[in-house]
Amino acid sequence: MAEEERDWSSINADLGCVILSKLTNFADHVRLGAVCQNWRTIAADYFDRVTLPSRGIIPMLLVPVTECETQRRLHSVSTGKLDPDVTLFDIPNKRCCGSSSGWLAFVEEDLSVTMINPFKFKGITIRLPVLDSSGLARYEQTVIKLITSPDSTPDNYNVVAIYDGMLHLATIRSGDKDWTYIVQYLSTRVIFNDLVFHKGLVYATDCKFMVVSIDVNARPPQIRILKGPEPFNLHEKWASTYIAESTSGDLYAFRRRREFDHITKIFKVLKLEFHPESGDLIRHDEVSTLNGDAVFVGENYSVSFEASKFGGCVPNSIYFIDDCWIGDGRRSNEVEDSGIYNVGEKSVSRHYERDENHRFKPPAIWVQPSPSFLCRT
Repeated sequence: MAEEERDWSSINADLGCVILSKLTNFADHVRLGAVCQNWRTIAADYFDRVTLPSRGIIPMLLVPVTECETQRRLHSVSTGKLDPDVTLFDIPNKRCCGSSSGWLAFVEEDLSVTMINPFKFKGITIRLPVLDSSGLARYEQTVIKLITSPDSTPDNYNVVAIYDGMLHLATIRSGDKDWTYIVQYLSTRVIFNDLVFHKGLVYATDCKFMVVSIDVNARPPQIRILKGPEPFNLHEKWASTYIAESTSGDLYAFRRRREFDHITKIFKVLKLEFHPESGDLIRHDEVSTLNGDAVFVGENYSVSFEASKFGGCVPNSIYFIDDCWIGDGRRSNEVEDSGIYNVGEKSVSRHYERDENHRFKPPAIWVQPSPSFLCRT
């Protein structure tokens, strides 16, 4: 008797989820979804049917396209290659000053800010008011970094920006007509590097590893010093400090050191411990493991993922991208400073090589596409 022929295109969602659960590389999810309409639907709905990290999928690099100024491609950490099936259109041909949960931010010539989310809210643009800036920097570099609150939508968002040479902070919420400026009533000036939303507050740090907390929901916002700057050390010239929440909910600081050739050689990782009632920073111990996490830093919202959930992602590692871009259409960085820093081994390997044709184009930045976007592309 001939074996019964199976119609694999009509498998049910439960079986599809079992198959997807065995595929740790998200690129394989995309390939499965490309087989037919039914499999595409199963792949797109997978994140609603099973328990996966709430952060979604690991970031990909948004990189320029040689042939067109307003197009971008996605470079995958898992495969080390450009995704052949995805091209993003109508992306402004300028530096992206913020990338949070799919939201991309760009400064306009009048110092207003445009936010788009081509992965989840295609065709919708959020236009934020003009920033009250000194105007000393080229307009694209007025905002050093902009972050949005987790799960922001076009109708419900909270934005915080570092601007004017890292000296100032401003925040704006959905419904506000203007920015609220966060005045530094501090005994020492903070040169901000990074920000993160954590347990209802924003935590910020600078290159000297000063740590402050900010209640951006208060009016006026309240800023509080939790840790003073580290003393100057001629032998430890830290270029940047990032701050990120681990997958277990703890805060970590990542101090990045570059040498004179502009290349990152080492990171120092510190776990921050706060008093449960007062919120005071009571410990900041250097650690040699991220407990299996991989963290992604640069001009994006610094974010961590459980590496074992994603094929090709190196655990206990810091994926970093160049965030000292000086390009202005005429000149740019000679060397692309990007790589993977293994915290335990204290070694650096490469994950992305910039196309020489992109040297004068906007720099690459980590982005977080939604699973449904990649599955339906």
